[in-house]
Amino acid sequence: MSHGQAAHRGRFSLSPTKPELSSVSPALGATGLLFTPTGREIRKRCMLPKPLAVTLTLTCLLGAVGCGHPASESECKELAEHIARLRLQGRGFDEAEITRRVAEAEKDPEYQKTMDGCVGQRITDSSVACIKAAKTPEEIKTKCAR
Repeated sequence: MSHGQAAHRGRFSLSPTKPELSSVSPALGATGLLFTPTGREIRKRCMLPKPLAVTLTLTCLLGAVGCGHPASESECKELAEHIARLRLQGRGFDEAEITRRVAEAEKDPEYQKTMDGCVGQRITDSSVACIKAAKTPEEIKTKCAR
């Protein structure tokens, strides 16, 4: 198998090192090769979704596993607002600023993408209740997104 074939089949490609890099990594520099991530691996690391979208998506997907019902737009909006409020409270904003920012967020195109990904997904009543009862975003991740 040639170097090019190995690079396309595996998760990493082999790249020749420059002499000046051998001082950075003597063990790898001595062989003349370094493992570097492929473009696909780099894109996976760089394309992280927004935390709100991740939390809502996890919650909605949990409902798909068990029984439940399709999430309505009002449920998704209520959950998104609650999660956003928890995040803003955690950052120390007062109630007036939280209300302003939540209202402003609804105009954001990213918010509409999140809503489109939530509405219609199966969700259980227990997941909705868990999220509404949560006091911190971490509590949602640890207790509700199991």
